[in-house]
Amino acid sequence: MTGILIALVAQNDPIRVAIVAFIFAFMKNGGASGIELATDVPAEICDILQTLIVLFLAAERSLRPMLNERLQRKAAARGVQQ
Repeated sequence: MTGILIALVAQNDPIRVAIVAFIFAFMKNGGASGIELATDVPAEICDILQTLIVLFLAAERSLRPMLNERLQRKAAARGVQQ
């Protein structure tokens, strides 16, 4: 499951995949135990952060085409009115 998320975030670019995989691995292994030992924050926060990253990226990719189309229609309407 994590591999699919990494590929999604990295947009299937090999260099980005390596970087994102390193960041996710740090958050999952090193970050979770370090956060839990240093503070009273539970280790599950790292899972929540990963989920939020994927959620915002997916939302951005799905909303951007709709927003661009809407802006183009507004620009075209302004061009017709002038």
